[in-house]
Parts: sequence; C-alpha cells; structure tokens
Amino acid sequence: MQRWIDGLPGWLRPPVYGALFIVFLMGLRGLFIALPLILIGLLWSRTPITELGMILTFLGLALLGGFLAGLSYSLVGRWLRRIPLMGPYLAGLVTVVPYMLVALVMVHLGEQTPLQWPPEGADVFTVTLLSLLFGPFLGYLMFRTSSEKSSDTTPAA
Repeated sequence: MQRWIDGLPGWLRPPVYGALFIVFLMGLRGLFIALPLILIGLLWSRTPITELGMILTFLGLALLGGFLAGLSYSLVGRWLRRIPLMGPYLAGLVTVVPYMLVALVMVHLGEQTPLQWPPEGADVFTVTLLSLLFGPFLGYLMFRTSSEKSSDTTPAA
C-alpha cells in the first residue's frame, strides 16, 4: 500500500493518509467494541436495513472528514507549518476544522435535525471550540520539526 501512496501526487498523499488514519482509529475500536454492539443492535432492530444504511453513511462521512482534513493540510496547513513558533499549531487548526464540520453534519444526521444556513450559534461555538482544542494539540503532536521536538527533551540549565 505504501508504494501506491508514494505513487500519488504530493498534494493527494495527506488526504489519503487522513482517510486511512480514520480507518485505523475506527478499525481498532470497531473490531473489539463497536462491531459486537452493532451486530446486537441490528439483530434487535425493527428496521435493520435502515440502521445498516445509517452506519455505512456515518462510516463514509468519517472517511470524508479524514480526507478533507488531509486535503486542508495539503493545500493550506503545510504552508502555515513554516511560520516560526505558531506554524505547527496553525497547521493543526486548519487540518482539524474540516473534520469538525463533517462531525457536525454527523451529529445533525444522528439527531435527525436539519442543518441551518447560516449555522446556528451553538453549532458555530461547538465547531470553533473543538477546533481550538484539538487543532493545536494535533499540530503539537504531528507538525513540529525535529529540532522543536528535540528541544522538549533538553534539560533546563
């Protein structure tokens, strides 16, 4: 698979990695926790086909969110990453926002409430808050240069 990804254009690699990251996270939790619960829920459901369709829709939306997050990094985040001091954190923020927007769609779909345009204040607040919490954290973990990471382990004088 790595050879296939390496053969993709440079701008397309982060979106593919973003989608694969979501598959990895869902796969770990899904295999041991969610899959048995989903199977039990489908067996007890009055409309198992509808429920299965909803599950597959959520899976597709999660993959789309990962893809869009990677695309956002590819198009904007990698350039922001070069800004001294704040670059990695801004890159993380820009990377997380599309996924948070897709998560908002998932919440409204799960609650069976329509999305509003312009968005409601609570939706804007939630997406903004979660992006501000998770974006810099992602930037800290993934987008710092090796010299920034090595300075974390240097003992204070």
